[in-house]
Amino acid sequence: MEDKSPLFTAPLCTMVAATGIPAGADDLLVARNLDWLWGDELPVVSVVKPDTGLAYVQIGFPWNAGVFSGMNEAGLVLCMERLPHVTPGAETLDGPPVELLLRDMLQSADKPDTAVANLQALAHVRGVHVLVAGFNGKKAAAAVVEFGPTVTVRRAETNGLLPGVDPLSAAAAPDDAARYARFAALAEGKRIIGDRELQRILGDSDESAPEPARIWSAATRHSAVFIPKTGKVQVAFPDENGRPGPYTTVSLKD
Repeated sequence: MEDKSPLFTAPLCTMVAATGIPAGADDLLVARNLDWLWGDELPVVSVVKPDTGLAYVQIGFPWNAGVFSGMNEAGLVLCMERLPHVTPGAETLDGPPVELLLRDMLQSADKPDTAVANLQALAHVRGVHVLVAGFNGKKAAAAVVEFGPTVTVRRAETNGLLPGVDPLSAAAAPDDAARYARFAALAEGKRIIGDRELQRILGDSDESAPEPARIWSAATRHSAVFIPKTGKVQVAFPDENGRPGPYTTVSLKD
């Protein structure tokens, strides 16, 4: 492709953190679908145990040097989605790509407050949202760092859901707003959502909506539920029919 910009501007990915009561006994859960338009990439789960620093699990493709979706053994979860249409700005090459920075943070940071502070200090990243979740001591915390003309942070309430994009924001593109509003509607009225319910919501494909407005679409390459408290991630890949396959659990503590 001579012009790859459409691949980066399409509304893609879904990521939501549940904190407090909605997460039940787990206190904190992160639901994540990664969408990808570059063809039939092979999806893989990698458990990385570096010589120094923290071990972590990442879900992506065989060629990933950086991280799109990951969690380390301290329970820090980092996920990203590229949204230049929501948070426009002039991205520069004055620093490494954000996915490489997330990989470094998974190896070195054990608290979400540390990761958020490190992200806020970045001056060259634009058009990206990063969901950060984990425990500051014993307290569950989640935040979305939005890289637009300025860097802003949306933090989770004590008990509730924190979406990667606020569907009520005037800046949200229609497909993004529809996707995240659908997620909220499916979770509405449930005091405790839990990992199984998050799996069900991540697999929702509303046929009345266009593909980019669906939570699970033809572009979805992996679906994951992170459980920081137990160091586990449940992950599913598309089956031969393009629907979510069975979930497999990977543990960083066993």
